[in-house]
Amino acid sequence: MPSFDFENRSIDDVRPIRVLIIGAGPCGIISAIRLRQRIKNLSIQIFEKNDEFGGTWHQHRYPGVGCDIPALSYQLTFDPNREWTSMYPCGKEIGDYWKRVAKKYRLYDIAKFCHEVIHAQWDDKTGKWKMMVKDLVTGTSFDDEADFVFNCIGQFNNWKWPDIPNRQEYKGMIMHSAAWNETFDFGEKKVALIGSGSSAVQILPKLQSIVGHLDAYIRNQMWLSPRFGADYTLQNHPELGERNFVLTDDLRKRFSSDSEYYDRYRKGMETGMNSLHGFTLLDHPLQAAFREFMTKDMKEKLANYPHLFSKLLPTFPAGCRRVTPDVGFLEALVRDNVTYIDQNIRRFTPTGLETFDGTIHDYDAIVCATGYNSFVPSFPFVGRDLADLREKFKNTPTTYLSVAVENFPNMFLITGPNSEVGTGHSMIVFEKVADYAVKCVAKAQFEQIKAMCPSHQAVVHWTNHLSSYFSDHRTVYGEPCRSAYRDGKTKGSNTALWPGSVLHLIRALQEPRWQDFEYQYLNENLFAYLGDGWTDLEKKAGGDTAYYLDEIDVPPIPQSASVNAG
Repeated sequence: MPSFDFENRSIDDVRPIRVLIIGAGPCGIISAIRLRQRIKNLSIQIFEKNDEFGGTWHQHRYPGVGCDIPALSYQLTFDPNREWTSMYPCGKEIGDYWKRVAKKYRLYDIAKFCHEVIHAQWDDKTGKWKMMVKDLVTGTSFDDEADFVFNCIGQFNNWKWPDIPNRQEYKGMIMHSAAWNETFDFGEKKVALIGSGSSAVQILPKLQSIVGHLDAYIRNQMWLSPRFGADYTLQNHPELGERNFVLTDDLRKRFSSDSEYYDRYRKGMETGMNSLHGFTLLDHPLQAAFREFMTKDMKEKLANYPHLFSKLLPTFPAGCRRVTPDVGFLEALVRDNVTYIDQNIRRFTPTGLETFDGTIHDYDAIVCATGYNSFVPSFPFVGRDLADLREKFKNTPTTYLSVAVENFPNMFLITGPNSEVGTGHSMIVFEKVADYAVKCVAKAQFEQIKAMCPSHQAVVHWTNHLSSYFSDHRTVYGEPCRSAYRDGKTKGSNTALWPGSVLHLIRALQEPRWQDFEYQYLNENLFAYLGDGWTDLEKKAGGDTAYYLDEIDVPPIPQSASVNAG
């Protein structure tokens, strides 16, 4: 039997760990905060291609941009904002919240803005990620490396143009909702708006009020609902319904001064949102109730336009594609200066668009609210065996529990494919996925693990579980509809949603399944991490060497002797 030398250090004298975070949106901010809190001997760097923290809330500037869930939920559990001006604040106010959080936790010290990762590659020999980073101000590039990478690129980073030929031929102003031209004057212009997702629904009412005429190209049926979470607010403060949910001075003061009231209000709101998972099931009473309610609401708003109601009302169940809050959209759609067009577009022309009926439509500007290449990085991201994440995520992304990828050691997705929840909100998801990834870093650091990667078997089983969950005709997601959950397709794999409720995700990611990973160690001796038999407490004078007496877990005494009896 071979003998191994032990390492001359205490068991908790852990090795240095370097982590690179790609992206300074909410996921990058949360990850950096938790890494600093929970990982010792840490070096950390954030790279962000934009010039500030905030991610989508800094990048997206289109008119009407905002969160469609209440702000009291769209914030960190551990750092609530008590100064919101509205239950549904604008994008800038949300972005300012994230900037304040980053400043509070001193993340500006570890962030490089206008720095874009242009190449990433795993080095199996050294157990490091090698990065090439471009300084977008100077145009120069440099190399960096890390033990772990947190991929916080997100879903709304790599936007895409519509799949319509000859876009370059158009000579007028064209812009994507994710790259808004804030200098362009829409006043009295003739404008085309392509798209029917959340961004288009928010943009249309704002443009309608200033343009000369707007053509809305909508090829999909749409489930439109009142604001998410509005029922709870109106039960407690009906007067906000007349204020477009802008908070009164009295309510803002109470939120700011009465933390118990604020916390109770917030918990009540989240309790309601977290009770809606049945909505996603075909035969559940909640699905029927919501479908009836939204049908009635849409019918009332379009009472004078039955032809439009019949075209827009979906034949598929509510939730098959993302339900969108209607904040003035239907009212704007029927204004005199708006034309609804359900004709498919054949091509761009030098002056506008040609539809398949042969009509040429001329425009001063064309706005494309046409989605994103979700999860697909814009640069080579190369793992083991030259696997490139761009190709791996191009069609049907495969992951492990949405947080890791086969052949991509020491890389965690915050958040990746199948991490979105059909009901509830994403903020708690961001926190729990980041917690999971940080636990993995802590394990690797403590146990001297050089590389950890999900096994092929675990990835196959997770993929099969997803397929079974979404295709068994039990959920609304398996029904035929063109959905961003399926990358804009009417059929195929659901690549966006978690197979369960938000509470289900929290429980599933509570503790990592270590048996699902494959490991490589820094030392030939798997137990080298045990060190020289000492702990730091014993080596340092004045340490509390009986600390465990302050951490006693006292079990309750059973009330009956028959409890759990065999």
